[in-house]
Amino acid sequence: MIDPNTKIGLFTIAGTIVGSITTYIFAIDLANNKTFEISADKLKSSFTKVISELESGSITDPKELEKIFQEEFTHQKLAVIDFRFTLSSEDIPSFNKVWGEYYEWKDSQVSPPGPNFVQYTMPKHDGEVSKQSKYLAINRINTILAFTKRKPFYKRWFRLKMTS
Repeated sequence: MIDPNTKIGLFTIAGTIVGSITTYIFAIDLANNKTFEISADKLKSSFTKVISELESGSITDPKELEKIFQEEFTHQKLAVIDFRFTLSSEDIPSFNKVWGEYYEWKDSQVSPPGPNFVQYTMPKHDGEVSKQSKYLAINRINTILAFTKRKPFYKRWFRLKMTS
């Protein structure tokens, strides 16, 4: 039979190990969460000027609006590169797809592929940017920014994967 003092010692050691592992997991999550929040804030702020111009409607000239898109693209691209490092491997393909839809317009008859924002600055008959084009841009930006919402802890750490 095991001595009662030995049992207490074993439970103390087991409790210490479990507590250490739990503390480690939460410390890692806290550090990852902070990194995610910083990158998400950079991503959100990189789209601020474009969103404010689209929603205010103060710029109606398609060329001026496209110039703003082009100027802000470098900031957005850097923020996206930084933000990608904080995403899970499951989220990266869908994020890349949404990001690509935002800045690429693959109509080779109109322009070469690459950063092209003509789709968001198409003029109406009177020469002003159409509301439909603005809404398309806002919706695509909001789809990108939806990734900045952090998943709950249990979804980040305890992923149950079904295998077929």
